[in-house]
Amino acid sequence: MSERVYTINLSAVKGVARIDRAKKAVVLIRRFLERHMKGTVMISPALNEYVWSRGIKKPPVRVKVKATKDGEIVKAELVETEQRVRATKKTKKGKIGSKKETAKTEAPAETKAGKKIEKASDEKPKDAKPETEKKE
Repeated sequence: MSERVYTINLSAVKGVARIDRAKKAVVLIRRFLERHMKGTVMISPALNEYVWSRGIKKPPVRVKVKATKDGEIVKAELVETEQRVRATKKTKKGKIGSKKETAKTEAPAETKAGKKIEKASDEKPKDAKPETEKKE
């Protein structure tokens, strides 16, 4: 059983159509490990998620992989670092606690003239016309 750590350069993915880049990155990782470790490669879900974390169009430029060979099977795992863990925790809209979320909770809504919008209440506004009763 042998174990090695590789930093795989995925910059060759830039030459592929945008909609195929993440798929091609996984293929490049598999080919690289087959060439260097001489066996069939099993990619871990964590490594796969890291490659796909930024979407199909923008895979990472390089990946640090720990490859373990047991017989003919090579298991590829992502080398854990703080930076990689933070990258996988991002949401689709951005970082947790982004400016958009905090702005909505702090400030009340305002109109273009700068007047605050009041919540609808049961009271009638002062400028409203009094209701006229119909004479029968």
